[in-house]
Amino acid sequence: MVLKKVSSSLLDYIGYEPTVQVLRVVFKTGAHYEYEEVPQDVYQQCMESKSVGAFFHKNIKNSYTFKKMS
Repeated sequence: MVLKKVSSSLLDYIGYEPTVQVLRVVFKTGAHYEYEEVPQDVYQQCMESKSVGAFFHKNIKNSYTFKKMS
């Protein structure tokens, strides 16, 4: 999975693996999370959003199963 640097006060990097619909988010704090069953169009909308952090909070954070990575 390739992580892309994003312009956000909350997030540092976002990556997506379309074959398994997994979204990886790296926060500015260094915490890594993976969100499962995220459709590719949601990932694309997030990356194209004016505010990646706001889109993440509104449409991803509490909408998909996630796990914290070690």
